Amino acid sequence: MILDFIGFIDANCGLPTDEKVTMLDDFCAQYSYRDTVTGEDGREIPNPTTKRDFANQRIRDFIVQTVNAHRIGKARAAVEYDTFSL
Repeated sequence: MILDFIGFIDANCGLPTDEKVTMLDDFCAQYSYRDTVTGEDGREIPNPTTKRDFANQRIRDFIVQTVNAHRIGKARAAVEYDTFSL
């Protein structure tokens, strides 16, 4: 299952369409999205990843990293250890 966060925002955010597009553009710019990429032949080509797909992936990555950080913190807090001293 692929979660479509941008679709959710689009359907549930009360902003006008042009403001939503600007928000997506700004989000992608913050994460260094490029409209063109270097192709296998060394030439610049249109980026095959759309801004929508790029943003969805960044949001998914953020959620995964946040959940993992929380779980790591819980695991570290649960560990008991003896302090080493010389």
